[in-house]
Amino acid sequence: MNKIKNWIQSYFSFSSRETNGFVILVIIMAILLVSPVFTRLLMENSSDNWDNDIEKLNILAAQLEPQLIAKKEKSTVKYHKYKPAIAKDIKYFSFNPNTIGLTDWENFGIATYLGKRILKYVEKGGSFKIKSDLKKIYGFPEAKYMLLEPYINLPEAFTKKDTFKKDDKKTSTSNTYFEKKPFEITSFDINKADTTDLKQIRGIGSKLSARIIKFRNKLGGFHEVQQIKDVYGLKEEVYLSLIEHVRIEESYIQKININQADEAMLKSHPYIDWKLAKIIINYRNQHGKYSSIEDLKNIKIVTEEFATKMLPYLSFEP
Repeated sequence: MNKIKNWIQSYFSFSSRETNGFVILVIIMAILLVSPVFTRLLMENSSDNWDNDIEKLNILAAQLEPQLIAKKEKSTVKYHKYKPAIAKDIKYFSFNPNTIGLTDWENFGIATYLGKRILKYVEKGGSFKIKSDLKKIYGFPEAKYMLLEPYINLPEAFTKKDTFKKDDKKTSTSNTYFEKKPFEITSFDINKADTTDLKQIRGIGSKLSARIIKFRNKLGGFHEVQQIKDVYGLKEEVYLSLIEHVRIEESYIQKININQADEAMLKSHPYIDWKLAKIIINYRNQHGKYSSIEDLKNIKIVTEEFATKMLPYLSFEP
C-alpha cells in the first residue's frame, strides 16, 4: 500500500495529504461501481423471504379470524346495551304532568334524564297549570309535546272560574284555574321610598333598589326625576318604567350650608369631587362667606350647569 502511495505521489507530484485523499476517493468510486451487483443479490434473497413471511401471515390471519369476529359481535352487543331504548308501541293515556312518575314519562318515550328533570321541577314546588307549561321544561322536544298535548289533563289556557248551579254537585272544579289579575303598582314618593316600593318596578331587584336609596341619601333627596338617571347601573327601560310611578316632594331635600361645611362634607355630595371641595373652601377663606349662588359662580371652574344642579342643595346662611 505504501509503495502504491509513493508511486502516486511521485507520478502526480502530490503532497502526502493529497495522496491520501486521492486513495480514499478511488476506494469510494470502487465501492459505488460494485454496489449495484450486491444490491441485486440481496433483493433476490429478501423477496424469497418476503414471500415466505406473507404466506405465514395469511395462515395466522385465517386462524385468528373466528376469534376476531366473535369479539366484534360481543362488543356490538355491549354497545347496543347502553343505547337508549326506542319505544316502538307507545300507548298514550290521559295524564296530569304534576302527578305521574318517571316510569310513565319513559313509557311515553321521554328520555330518562328529561323525566328526572320534570320530577325535580315538581319536587321543588313547580307546577304545571296549563298544557303549554310543559314546554317550559328545558330541552323538552316540541315534536313530543305535539303528540302528548291531546292527552294532557290540564286546561288550554287560564280561564275565569265557572259559575255552577247549586244542584250541579257532581261537577269537579279541581282543574279550574283563575285568570291572573294584572299587578298594579302603587305610586310612591321617591324621596320616601324603601326597597320594597322600588322593587315593584320590573327590573329593580335588591341590589339596584339599595343603590338608588344610597345615592338619594348622599344627594340629599331627588330634586327632579331626571336625577334618577345618575344612579349607576339603571337601564333606560327600567328608568322609563320607574318615572311612571314616582312623584317628588321637594320638602324632603336636605341642604348643605356652604358657609359652615368643611371639605369632607362637601366632597361627600355626588356632584362635588375632592378638588372642587378644596377650591370652594379656599375661596371662602380668601373672600369671605358666600351670600348667593352668584358668589359660587365667581369660581372659574364652576359652570352654569353645575350651579343649577347644586342650587337646590345649598343654603347660604351665615
